[in-house]
Amino acid sequence: MLQSKFAKIPTMVWWTLFAVVLSVAVSTMINRYTQEKMVTFDLKGTVALFSSELSQNKSMSESAKDQYSEAFSKVLQQSVTDYSQEHHVIVVISPVVLAGAVDATTDIQKTIAAQLSTVGGKA
Repeated sequence: MLQSKFAKIPTMVWWTLFAVVLSVAVSTMINRYTQEKMVTFDLKGTVALFSSELSQNKSMSESAKDQYSEAFSKVLQQSVTDYSQEHHVIVVISPVVLAGAVDATTDIQKTIAAQLSTVGGKA
């Protein structure tokens, strides 16, 4: 009797049901594997570290410090953007995430330091 009930369902309904199930499965897989991960970056600590090192450098003039600060700002922004693109991640500042994200601060700070060393006038 159960077989006869299923036999009465038109073939088009079965194909539609199959297409919906397949669509959901494919959408779930695409979403799972293309979703970007999040990493954290300690922006406040990085800026504080830079400011501290710059203020301790007595050999730089104020205008040189201003230029170096501008260079730091540009390099900071570019380094975060580059890291995000190279690692296919979203970079958020540390206080935003309570748990579960990898901390990328050290890697980004190394990139910033390398870029600033080419600018000159190292703090």
